[in-house]
Amino acid sequence: MTDLDQSYCNELYAIEGLSFVVWLSLLAYIITNIVFSILGRQRGNKVWKISANDATYLEHNNKVPPVDGGVPMQQQQPQFTGQQAQYSHTAAPPPAQQQPQYAQPGPTYSPVQQQQYQPQGAQV
Repeated sequence: MTDLDQSYCNELYAIEGLSFVVWLSLLAYIITNIVFSILGRQRGNKVWKISANDATYLEHNNKVPPVDGGVPMQQQQPQFTGQQAQYSHTAAPPPAQQQPQYAQPGPTYSPVQQQQYQPQGAQV
């Protein structure tokens, strides 16, 4: 190999190594943007249709309810008052439903030994 060929191969190896580093950097940037966008949207901020410079990812927007269907933090639970509820028993019971009739399974087997068929002329 000549010096020119060796120099050309070394440059290709350098370009290949730097390309891999650039690819890893871009992948990390894209994953970070997606994670921050999801966090920002769950906090009630508009992040998908605006510039990345204008988006507020980590601030809580209290004007908008949560988008993940979550329960608000200060929801009150029903309190037990110590009194039992009074129910009226005047309502008619639901009509009785007839159970469906299913076909019986095939032949049933009995534990009683049955005589087996033996061809004529066979000796036991």
